[in-house]
Amino acid sequence: MGLHEHVGSDAAQFYEDIAKSRDLSELDIVSIGAATTYAATKQYDEYVAKNGPLNQHNKTVEVLVGMAQKYLQELIETNKLYPEECVLIMEHTTVAIYHTMNTASQAGEKY
Repeated sequence: MGLHEHVGSDAAQFYEDIAKSRDLSELDIVSIGAATTYAATKQYDEYVAKNGPLNQHNKTVEVLVGMAQKYLQELIETNKLYPEECVLIMEHTTVAIYHTMNTASQAGEKY
């Protein structure tokens, strides 16, 4: 089971909605944050499949936050988001990353 599978099914749906739409006005900041968390954890799972888990909590958090920031940058570059919105989204994303990692850890997974 990958880390992205602990984010939640709503997050996966928000991620798909963003991928299909140019207009994010129907999604709130929490939903975009959930999608951002999903994108980052999905990318991290791909990294782990190739290279193995980092097995260091702090390093994993740093990598996930970096991946989330990259995803948000892509949304800015494609004019789906304004830079001002990203601060609040990253706050929600960081909390969601910690929650996801905690859930995965309780399930006995190594990340």
